[in-house]
Amino acid sequence: MRKESIRFSRIMMISGMICFSLPIFSQEYTLHMENFSKESYNAEFQNWSIDKGWDNLVYVANNAGLLEFDGVNWDFYDAPWGNNLRAVGVDSCNRRIYSAGYRELGYWERDSLGILNYQSLSHHVYHEFDQNEEFWKIIALPDRVIFQSFSGLFIYSPEQDTFTLIRPHQFVNSITRVNNEIFVHIYRRGIYKLAGDSIQPVIRQPEFDDKLVRFILPGKSGNLLIGTASSGIYQWDGRRLAPRFEELRGYFSENTINRGAIFRDSLLLVGTILDGMTALTLSGEVRFRVNEENGLQNNTVLGMKTGDQSIWLSLDRGISYINLRYEPAYRTVTIRKTGAVYDAAFYNEQLYLATNQGLYYRDREAENTEFRLVPNTQGQVWDCEVIDDQLFINHNTGAFVINGEEVRKISNIAGGFRVIKNPLQYNTLIQCTYTHLNMFRKEQGEWNFSHSFRNFYDLIRYVELDHLNNLWASHMRRGIFKLELNDRQDSVVSNTYYGRESVFGKDNDLHVFKLENRIVFTSGSSIYTYNDLDDTIVRYEELNRELEDYAAAHRIIKAPDHHYWFITKDHFGLFHFQPHSIEKVGEFPHELFGHHFIEGYENVVPIDTRRALICLENGYAMVDASKIRQQTEIRDQELTLKRVVRRSNTGEEKFLPLDSMIYELPYGKNNLTLRFGFPHYTSSNLSYRYYIEGLNQWWSAPLDQPVFDLTRIPTGFYVVHIRAENAWGETSKPYLMRIRVVPPWYRSTIAFIIYFILLLSVVLLVRYVSVKRIRTRERHKRELKEQELIKLRNENLRTELSFKSRELANSTMSIIKKNEFLLDLKEILKNQKYELGTRYPDKYYRNILNKIDKNISSGDDWKIFETNIEKAHDRFIQKMLKEYPQLSHSDLRLCTYLRMNLSTKEIAPLLRISVRGVENHRYRLRKKLNLDPEENLTDFILAFEV
Repeated sequence: MRKESIRFSRIMMISGMICFSLPIFSQEYTLHMENFSKESYNAEFQNWSIDKGWDNLVYVANNAGLLEFDGVNWDFYDAPWGNNLRAVGVDSCNRRIYSAGYRELGYWERDSLGILNYQSLSHHVYHEFDQNEEFWKIIALPDRVIFQSFSGLFIYSPEQDTFTLIRPHQFVNSITRVNNEIFVHIYRRGIYKLAGDSIQPVIRQPEFDDKLVRFILPGKSGNLLIGTASSGIYQWDGRRLAPRFEELRGYFSENTINRGAIFRDSLLLVGTILDGMTALTLSGEVRFRVNEENGLQNNTVLGMKTGDQSIWLSLDRGISYINLRYEPAYRTVTIRKTGAVYDAAFYNEQLYLATNQGLYYRDREAENTEFRLVPNTQGQVWDCEVIDDQLFINHNTGAFVINGEEVRKISNIAGGFRVIKNPLQYNTLIQCTYTHLNMFRKEQGEWNFSHSFRNFYDLIRYVELDHLNNLWASHMRRGIFKLELNDRQDSVVSNTYYGRESVFGKDNDLHVFKLENRIVFTSGSSIYTYNDLDDTIVRYEELNRELEDYAAAHRIIKAPDHHYWFITKDHFGLFHFQPHSIEKVGEFPHELFGHHFIEGYENVVPIDTRRALICLENGYAMVDASKIRQQTEIRDQELTLKRVVRRSNTGEEKFLPLDSMIYELPYGKNNLTLRFGFPHYTSSNLSYRYYIEGLNQWWSAPLDQPVFDLTRIPTGFYVVHIRAENAWGETSKPYLMRIRVVPPWYRSTIAFIIYFILLLSVVLLVRYVSVKRIRTRERHKRELKEQELIKLRNENLRTELSFKSRELANSTMSIIKKNEFLLDLKEILKNQKYELGTRYPDKYYRNILNKIDKNISSGDDWKIFETNIEKAHDRFIQKMLKEYPQLSHSDLRLCTYLRMNLSTKEIAPLLRISVRGVENHRYRLRKKLNLDPEENLTDFILAFEV
C-alpha cells in the first residue's frame, strides 16, 4: 500500500469567483477549491468514480486501484486483479466499499488493523460474464448492490451472498438512483424502473430513442430531470417529456453532459466532458461554473459526489474538491514579482502597494489583472498615505506626491518613513526620515518641501504632535524623544530622552502613537501615556485593563469612527472606543495568514470601520471584522483513528487493532505511532496536538500532520487526548485512547511477591548465618579460650610436673647419694671392725650397722628417679625420638641428663658407668645426631626446641 501525505487545509480561493450572492440561501457564500494531482494521491491520472462512506471518508475508483482520502492523507490500494477500476460505491449499512472493473467485481472491508482488504465476488457469476464485460456504475442499497455493465445488471444480495442477473439484450447506457428508486436507461428502448428482479418501462418516447441518458435527478414538484449527453436536459412530469433550460441546450450539447447531482435540494450540478461543472438553480439560472479557466485542473468530469457544503469531482486528470460556505471574514491574495508589501492605499479607484521593489497599482476591483509599477518609484517604499486627496509616498530616495496621473518628487532627503498632518498648522505636514524631521507646506494648492528641523538629527520611525507643541519621536531602535519646537516650528529648542533610565525600563521596541487625541506609547508589554500636568510618562492602567492581552501591542493604527487596530505578536485586533467603554469588534490570529509578515513592519490599512487590508511579505489579506462568526467548523467533529503501530526499542513493528478499549504495551515495546484522519473538510489551516493524561502537564506543540510518535512511554496507565485545532483557536472534540504499559516481568506484582519472599528468605538466611557465625565465633572463642586455659593449665601442670619431677629427681638423687654415703660408711665401719676386732664391741657395731641398713633406700629409688626424669622431660624425649628415631633408650637418658645441664661426672653415677664410659657414650650420641666436630653437644641439646 502506498500513501502520500498532503495538507488539506491549503485550500485556495478561485480567482474571479470569490463571492457569489445566492438568493436561494439565507447568506452569501464563497466558493473555494482544492485540486489533487496524481503527485498528491500517488496513482494514475484518470479517476472514474467517487463516493463518500459512513465514516465521511472519500473513496475514488482510480485507473490503477482504489483511493481513500481521510481529510489529511491519501491511501492507495492496488487493484488485486491488475485491471482498471471503473466504479466505486459505498454500502454504509454493511460498511463495505464495492468496486468493479473489467470482468471483476467485489468489495473492500476494513480489518481490525484499519487496512482495507479486498474480497472478490466474480467467482459467483464469472460464467455469466460476456467476453468484454466491464462494469461502469455501482449503486449500494440497504439490502442489495447493483453493478451495471453495458450488457446488463448484476444484483448482489449481501445477506444471501448470491447474484441475480437482468439481461435486457440491449445496450444498458446508465442507471440512476432517485430517492429509493432505481432508473435504468436502455438505449433505443427508453427509461425503465427496477422492480424486484425485473425492470418495468417508465418513459418510452420515440424522440428519446437515440439519446444517451447521463443522469436522472429529482426536480420540482416530484418531476424528474433527465440529462442527456448531447441533447440537453429534459423534464418528466409523469406523463410527458419536455425540454428544460433551453437557453443552455447549445452549451450542454457543445460540451457534452456526463454527470449530474442535486446540491442542497436547490442547485443542479452538471458535469461535462469539455467544460468542467456548471451549477444552476432549478429555475435555470447559472450560479457558477468551474473549469480550467478559473482553477479546475481538468475539464472532463467523470464522477461527482455532493455533501452538506462540499462537491467532489473525479476528473480525467486528478481530483477536485469544491467547498461552498459562508463568505469568510478574510481572504489572502498572493502576488508575485512585486516584492514584500509594507503599506497600501486606495486612491482614485486604484489599489496602491508600497513594496520593497517600488510602488505598484491596479484597478481596485480588477483582481484578475496584474499590478503595474508606478514609473520612477523603483526601490524601497516605506509608506503611502492619502492626504488632502493626494497620495504621499515615503520612498528610500525621498518623497513623492501622486495627483491623478501626475507623479512628482517633492523631497530628495532619503529614507522617508512616515508623514502626518500637523494639528497646529492645517496647511503643513511633518515627515520623519533616516536622518531628519522635515516639514511640507501647501502653497497655491501644491505640497512642497519647506524645511528640516534644526538641532535634531536621528533615525525616527514614528512621530506625533501634541497640543502643547511637543513633537514626540520614537527612534527606529532605541527610545522615545520629546522635542519642544520654537514658535516658528523650524527648530528643536529642547530634547528629552526616555529610555532605559525612564519609566519604560528599556530603550528598544518603544513607539509613539495618538489614541483619541492622546499621546500613548507601546512597549510590547504595557501601554503608557503622557501626563502633561506633571510632565511625566505613566502607565496607562485603565486602558491596559480594558485591552487585556492587547496591552502588549507594538503598533496602533487609527481607523474611521473611533476604531483602532492593535497589532500584537499573535493577533490583529479591532477595537471601538466609545465615551465610556471599549468594545473589541473582532480579532484575526496571525496563523490565518501563515505568518507571512515582515517582522517589525506588520501593518493594517483600514478601509472602513470593519474592513481592512493586512500587508504580507507575499501579498496582502482582505479582512472584514463584521463577518467573524462564532466558529463551529470543527467543534463537534472528532478525528478518525487510521493506524496504531507498536514498536519495540529495536525497531520491530506490529499493527494493533483499532477497536481496542485499552492498548496494553509490553515493556520494551512501549513506542506507539498513531495515525489519524480528519474527514471533516474545512478551508481553515489545521494543526494537531496530543496530551497524555498522567504523563504530560499540557498539550504538545502543534503538528502539521495527525501522526503522533509516542516513544518510551513509562510503565503505568495513561489516557491520550488528541485533537485538531484551526487558526481561530477552535478545537475539535478530543479523541481519547487508553494505554497501559505493562511493567517487565521483573517489575510485575508476582515478581515483587517473589522478590519479597526472596528478600525475606535472604534476610532470614543472613540472620541465620550471622547468628550461626556469631555462635560459631563465640564457641570458637570459648574453645580457644578453653584451649588457651587448658594449654596454660597444661603448661602450668607440665611446668609444675617438670618442677616436681625435678624436685623428685633431685630428692631421689640426694637419697641415692645418701645411700652411697651410707654404704661407704658401712664399708668404713666394716673395715674398722675388722681392724679393731673385739676392741670394737659387737653390740655397738651391730647397732650402727642396723641403723645404716635401716636408712638405706631400696633399689626402687633408681626406677623412681628415672621415671620422674622421663615425665619431666616427656615432650623433649618425644620430639627427639621423632627427629632422631635411631636413638636408643640409654641415648635418650643421656640427652635428658644433658638437658638438665649435668656434668659428665654427675651423669656417670646416674648411668651407673664410669666417667670414661660417659664420654664414650657422648661421642656415640654426637655421631647419631650428625653434629659437626666444632658443635657443642650440650649447647645443641639445650637449644633444641620442643
